[in-house]
Amino acid sequence: MDLSIFKTLPTDALISIRDAVMQELDRRHTIRSPKKLRNLAHTDRLPPTKLTPDDYQRLYEKNSQGLLALPTHYAVRKNFIARLKYLPIILTQDWHALFPGADTLSRNSYVYAHLDPREKPIHLRGLDIDLKGHPFYIGKGSGNRAWDLKRNEGHGKHLRSLLHDGFESFQIVTIVQDNLTELEALTLEAKLIYVLGSIYSEDIQGCLLNLADHMRPTFTGTMKIMQKGPKNKR
Repeated sequence: MDLSIFKTLPTDALISIRDAVMQELDRRHTIRSPKKLRNLAHTDRLPPTKLTPDDYQRLYEKNSQGLLALPTHYAVRKNFIARLKYLPIILTQDWHALFPGADTLSRNSYVYAHLDPREKPIHLRGLDIDLKGHPFYIGKGSGNRAWDLKRNEGHGKHLRSLLHDGFESFQIVTIVQDNLTELEALTLEAKLIYVLGSIYSEDIQGCLLNLADHMRPTFTGTMKIMQKGPKNKR
């Protein structure tokens, strides 16, 4: 740009230009950063502080259409507690095709969690169950399987540590849902492992000691981020 043109302008004109430039710079400093604009795009450009219950419900319904994966941001950067808002959506998805040979008649299966009672209680949204500690293992079983605390590798080491510290089985074992068919139990187990995440997984930062290669469907897309919803929504 040729700046020599400014030498020919009167002082009043230069002062006006200076003031206009300062006002424009102030205006630009108030514009949301590109990162925030990207987040707004995930919520149909609705600012997080202005998400009404209706807005949240609209995003919930949109995310519930088809086999959509967790938002990448929440899978990679957020801990499992932040992902729990998406659990009710995952629960609505049909994952039955993952287990074609599973029994669909006998209702003698359940899904259980092994908890670390030293951690804060959490609520599993969509299942309406409170866990008195953080889960470190999710399993499917029948009979006394959930109360068999003699396990191998990292799972067993964590259990032995809790038992050594004086915690009893009733503080560690929680039945998440019972009276299930084998198919229902396998499906629920897989969904909980997906949302809570395994510490061995490279794509989802999780809290579980389950192996990272657990079953999940081939997703057809990715959910939109739901920034903030009604506090009491379950």
